[in-house]
Amino acid sequence: MFDDYKPVSSGYPTSTHSKLKLLGVQTETREKFLEKLKNVVTKNGSVFGEKPEEWHKRLAYILTTEFAQHEIARVLRYAKAVPLTNKEWASPDHKTIFFERSDVAVAIPEGLDIFTVDPVAAKDQARRTLFQYLGVKECNVQQICEAILSKHESLEGTRTIDHFVQHVKFLFSSRRTLDRNVNSSRIWFVDSQRKLVRGSELYLDDPNILSLKDYFQDYQEVRYPHDLYFDSIEDTQKKDWFDWLRERFDIQSVPRLVKKGYPHSITPEFKHIMNTCPPQKVLDLLKDKYSFEDLYGSVCKEIGNLLVICKDGNKRPLNSTYLPIQKLMRKVPFRKALDSSFIDVSKPAEWCSFTKFGLKMEDDFNFYLNCLRSLTTRQSAPPHEQLSQIYQEIKSQISDQKEKEKFLEEALIYLPSSTKEAGTWFKSNQCLWQAPTCLRRAQPLNKIYKNLKGFFKDTLRIRNANLQDIIQELKTHPTNPTQIQELFAELNEHFKKEPDENLQSLKNLPIFPIRSITRSESKIVSGTDSKWFIGDRNFLRTVFEKSVYLLDFPLETILEMLNLFKALDLEQKFLSIAMKTSMKFVGVPTKCEICKEIIEGATPNILRIMPADQRELAFQQLSNVNVFAVKDVVLERYVMIGKMPIKGTPSSGVVFDVKKTGKGEEELNIYIPLEDLQPDRFPPYQLCEEFQKLFRINAKHRLVIDMLLRTKDPLRIEQILDQNGFIQTLVPVKSKSPDDLLQDTEFEEPSFQSNQKHQNATDDLSVSSPPPRPSSTKKALDESRNGDQVKNQSFQPKVSSSGKSHGVESNGRLDVGHIGENFTVSDPKRAANSHGSTAASIETECVGEGVRQVRMTMENSVHRNDVNSSSTKKKSSPQNTSAAARLSDFVAEQKDPEQTEEDTKTGIQGETYMFEFLKSVDKSFNYLIWTSNLREKAGFAPFMNDAEFADFTVVDKKKQLARRLFKGKELPSEPITFHIEVKATTGPLKSPFFMSYPQSLKARNYTFGDNLIPLNVYVIARVFNVFSGTPKCHFIVDPWKEIYHGALTLQPFSGPFVATVKLE
Repeated sequence: MFDDYKPVSSGYPTSTHSKLKLLGVQTETREKFLEKLKNVVTKNGSVFGEKPEEWHKRLAYILTTEFAQHEIARVLRYAKAVPLTNKEWASPDHKTIFFERSDVAVAIPEGLDIFTVDPVAAKDQARRTLFQYLGVKECNVQQICEAILSKHESLEGTRTIDHFVQHVKFLFSSRRTLDRNVNSSRIWFVDSQRKLVRGSELYLDDPNILSLKDYFQDYQEVRYPHDLYFDSIEDTQKKDWFDWLRERFDIQSVPRLVKKGYPHSITPEFKHIMNTCPPQKVLDLLKDKYSFEDLYGSVCKEIGNLLVICKDGNKRPLNSTYLPIQKLMRKVPFRKALDSSFIDVSKPAEWCSFTKFGLKMEDDFNFYLNCLRSLTTRQSAPPHEQLSQIYQEIKSQISDQKEKEKFLEEALIYLPSSTKEAGTWFKSNQCLWQAPTCLRRAQPLNKIYKNLKGFFKDTLRIRNANLQDIIQELKTHPTNPTQIQELFAELNEHFKKEPDENLQSLKNLPIFPIRSITRSESKIVSGTDSKWFIGDRNFLRTVFEKSVYLLDFPLETILEMLNLFKALDLEQKFLSIAMKTSMKFVGVPTKCEICKEIIEGATPNILRIMPADQRELAFQQLSNVNVFAVKDVVLERYVMIGKMPIKGTPSSGVVFDVKKTGKGEEELNIYIPLEDLQPDRFPPYQLCEEFQKLFRINAKHRLVIDMLLRTKDPLRIEQILDQNGFIQTLVPVKSKSPDDLLQDTEFEEPSFQSNQKHQNATDDLSVSSPPPRPSSTKKALDESRNGDQVKNQSFQPKVSSSGKSHGVESNGRLDVGHIGENFTVSDPKRAANSHGSTAASIETECVGEGVRQVRMTMENSVHRNDVNSSSTKKKSSPQNTSAAARLSDFVAEQKDPEQTEEDTKTGIQGETYMFEFLKSVDKSFNYLIWTSNLREKAGFAPFMNDAEFADFTVVDKKKQLARRLFKGKELPSEPITFHIEVKATTGPLKSPFFMSYPQSLKARNYTFGDNLIPLNVYVIARVFNVFSGTPKCHFIVDPWKEIYHGALTLQPFSGPFVATVKLE
């Protein structure tokens, strides 16, 4: 077995072995044998390998039959005792050695650290068993595959293209046994440029899927596998081979859309396709070869920006187009209207998934915006109904400011032409929602799209015409006088709301239409032309209409625009300012106090029959009226044009001359010839005619003026006014400050038309032939007033001619006793139910809301007296004299217009009494609440603005006074200011007292009826029985409401009213 080993013949029987030992024959032990074998293999490996095949077989037989596996492994573990197919010997401990298998189609590839046993040696069973003891294993495909993966991971040793190809092909041949969880991404491929790349970087050109060369032409960055990968692959296996490569190594036959590991980024190769291939080819590729579930973010956005061809042949971003499905096609305004928005595809149903990239299948803001854009390109006018529907749809779709700004950037709002021609498209900032017809340069949308206010006005914020629009229209120099008048009317309305200091530039423009009766022509001039004037008084227009040019506006319009003309610096063109007068008398003018008193007595009723806009000025003039008697008079009026005086028509007979007083007010001087002052001729016809002209009273009511000046019977006056349609309607006004005393009282003439309210109105009732008077005036008046009551829904005084009670409300009735412990405010409900109590309790009852009527009447022979007392020089017993008799006695005393010393004492006593009472209510009150000039008589500092304030102005911060006057009512949180007017008399409560016209206006301005308690309250403190030792106070809260209900009656005469308190 070994060179130094000579075994004896096996023919020696066993019984001779002991004798052979005596002859020197040694017995070989197992350990020695294995040790010698180890020395031979390890130290003389070449010798061991050169031993003949039979020797190796015998050795293998001995070892496998005589020794255990562990003994063999311990000795030969590191020995090169295994012959390999490459003729080398190796140890299984150092190399992976397998037995070859005949059932494996592909040989174990080269380039791996895997070896196979020499097949000749492996055929011998003893040697095969020995090899197995040493660690040689049966061929294991999985291990080979792992070895391939391990080799590719480390890339150690010599590498050739053939090695890499064999590795992949072996993996393919072992694909059925290869663990699917094996990470194939570790495999390296050799590309066509002989570079190592991963499979995820390669493309496999498979004509059955896609011809990549059609998309990657001239694109050098695309990598394909080396051609050796396709050698020796049979045609029957080619499909499986391609499928396996795509599945296991991510080699693609379709261009990769996104980078692996970078889902938000499109691959360079697909960008190349998007940039070089026709849009339709790219869309078809996306549609046919890709699924979009895992795409999102910037990838979708980038694909959405892909330019695609629309039906009109132009290219647009995919995300700006719509899929031409029937649902959308039915909504387009006309055929081919949205060809610029519909993508050009043949089968729309196949493209639904492209909504992920912004392709739209639903109508939205941009859909209808494109509909509008398509309409703007047409030559013909769009159908109004269809256009309105598009605007309505846009309103429902619009969502942010950027979408609204589209209408600022583009002309998308259609305004039809007034002619047969097509209209014009405008931007939203070029349009107006509402504008007067005089604005010819702007057509308002509200007349065209009246049902789309929510869209144009609220959504697009299209404004109404404003002051600047009117100014711009005037700057275009309109030539139509009617249009100019309308423009000035609109300018005036806007000027009232938003005064503009920069209007004087309009003065230089030729925008003022002027006319003269004697000259038939009418022309338009600038405000700087000195040859025309503004007729701001009716009588002055008549005087100068034949001699100078006048602004060709109606008087009512001019009076409305006075402040506007002042802002235009045209005040010096007012005839009332520019006019100068010269008077020529025959005889010396003498004041006629009787005529003055007659006119003053008729003033309240004359105010009732004139237009509302004349009353304030008329009240001012009639309050400062003077009447002069002359033999004859001629009044000449003239204006200066340059240095030349231009005379108007002179006035003679009864002459009215209006002048400014030192206080800035206007006074009216009336000159009447003596012959017209005879009792049988007064008032003269010309006096009534001048009144009618001056105050613009309807000409057919001139006879009413005559009768008001002649008639003294109050019932007859009421009947005259009633028959001629003058029904008093008091309009509630906001509370005024003490110096704002004049407020118009509105009156209605029921048969007048609103646009011809004064000069042009007609009236079926007349003085000369009055119709039968209705049995109840109240019914007629209430019916005439009914519309206003419904409209205003607020406190309206009622009028009754019968003086009967119409119900008493308990709210607001107050009962105030004496100063000190007896001066109390009783329960309103108790006061309201106390009508059947004794005379003493009635006497102290304060008038609240239970008032019944307003009777405006005129007494015979009353004279003006402005004091607040009603003491009588000739006293009579109140128990034995009727109210009419006492009133007659009181009025008879007013012939002397001067205030008596006794009246002054009564006033001082009454106001002192009230001052002490108010201090007892709230100790914080001091003399500053006493806002009458009489406080100086009581030793306090004088009060200088007596005319502008009530006798007491009390700011009730602690609400002490308010709680007493409004017991049980909810009070406002802010302080209440009480304006208390003291009316003191020496007689009882029912004694008449004077109430001036401004005081009546203040009472009306501060009325609040049944509404919440306001912050300004007007109160009459009726102090009576002055000097009797036990004076009493009777508060009348909200006296205008008491007038309305009848508890306080007014009888107007020369100047102030005579007022009486009426208790049930």
